[in-house]
Amino acid sequence: MDTNEPHAGALPLPVASSSSSAPQPQPQPQPQPQLQCHSEEPPHQHKLLTPDTPDTAHAPLVICFHGSGESCAPAWDALARLLVAQGQRVLLYERGPLNPRPEDATRALCGYLEARGLRGPYVLVAHSYGGAFARMFLQHYRYGGKEKGRGKSGRNGCWRSGWKRGGTGRGEGKGAVVEDMGNIMGAVLVETGQEGGLAPGVEDAQYKNPALGDKPLSVVRGDSFLGEWRRLEQREAAAAAEGKEEGREACRRVRELLELSEEEDKRLKRRQLELSTRSRFVQVEECGHHVVRDRPDVVAAEVRWVVEEGLGCEDGNGDEDRGSRGGEGGKGRFWARVRRRLFGCSVG
Repeated sequence: MDTNEPHAGALPLPVASSSSSAPQPQPQPQPQPQLQCHSEEPPHQHKLLTPDTPDTAHAPLVICFHGSGESCAPAWDALARLLVAQGQRVLLYERGPLNPRPEDATRALCGYLEARGLRGPYVLVAHSYGGAFARMFLQHYRYGGKEKGRGKSGRNGCWRSGWKRGGTGRGEGKGAVVEDMGNIMGAVLVETGQEGGLAPGVEDAQYKNPALGDKPLSVVRGDSFLGEWRRLEQREAAAAAEGKEEGREACRRVRELLELSEEEDKRLKRRQLELSTRSRFVQVEECGHHVVRDRPDVVAAEVRWVVEEGLGCEDGNGDEDRGSRGGEGGKGRFWARVRRRLFGCSVG
């Protein structure tokens, strides 16, 4: 299926309306990214957004993993628009309101990617409990669908040997995509690390032997307890106004608990930096848990960093990164074209 062709389900992205009451000049029609909706089984509705640029099929595909009890729409809409504007394809993958097991969700996602021919390179973006699903997807890609080399491979998606590291993918001959379908470029983990959901053996193994290797990883943390701190400040002000010692003592205990919780939250989130030898930590001030919804600009910037690092183009100046998989010959020329189209950088 050619994801660049419009079909009956294609819709334009919504455009934010102006809050001003003054008459506004009518803008000229602009090309809109395509929004393609595929319904697996109600109420799931996955959305694929593609930029209106040449070589769209080879642009990085950002796979979005939403949190528990949520969906990608509408919380991820603003981020999706920014990513498409950066030249990335975006898959808003809906697990549904009930959380399946990460293994089952990974099998379904791999089958979906294969059925629609959605090849990489992939950038994984996860929020909150979505981190468990992103890391399970990474786990099965790394081991070809086997748990640390054990077990049986299935039939869908990354369960096939062509999705393993070093696989050749599909479609040999003229016009074939050289990169394999399991090519993961990097990841952005937003407010993850505290959610659990992975078997202890899997989680420990991913830290002991960095699951992403030297691929770029950004760990983004908001002020996770921002709401609790603000409520505590209100309680402290009320206790001070009442002048009762028991009220002030209760607030002190809550403050101590919050401080301990904050430190543990930071520790768990920073530990994720060990998933890659090329990682960085971003703290978003004055923003609570919903960083994807409230600060999509920060997340989009981190996706851009991952893509630039993955393509070996730093700061748009065309310098090759030592970790680039560009190489020589056809693959190197392919990535050079992608770099120029996405970031306007060249290769010497």
